[in-house]
Amino acid sequence: MNLGRRGGQRSKMSTVEKFTHTLHEYERSQSSKEIYRCIHPDCHHYKRREFLLGKRAQCFKCKSPFILTRLQLKNFHPVCEYCTKSPKAKENLVAKELAERLVMSEELIKTLGLVE
Repeated sequence: MNLGRRGGQRSKMSTVEKFTHTLHEYERSQSSKEIYRCIHPDCHHYKRREFLLGKRAQCFKCKSPFILTRLQLKNFHPVCEYCTKSPKAKENLVAKELAERLVMSEELIKTLGLVE
C-alpha cells in the first residue's frame, strides 16, 4: 500500500480539514477585468470571466443562487436578476411576488377544504 512520497509517512495535509462550499460569491479582480475571485475568507478560488458564463453563483446582495450571464459579469459584484436596479428587474420582482401569493392562496384553499 502506497502511503505517500516519504516511504510510509502520511502527509500533514490529509489531517487538516479542507474548506469546501458549493456556491462561490464572486468579485472582479482589481488588477484585471477578466479575473473573478470568491470573496469567502477561507476560499482561494479564482476564475477567468469566460469560464464563469453559465455557472451557478451566489448573489452578492440577497445570497440566493443564480446563473451567471455576460451582463452580470460586467459588474464588480455580480448580482441576480432580482437585485439589479433596472426596470425589468422590478417587473420580475413584482411577477415573482404575485406568483408566490397565488401559490400560497391555492394552498390555503386546499387546506381549508374549500375545493373538492
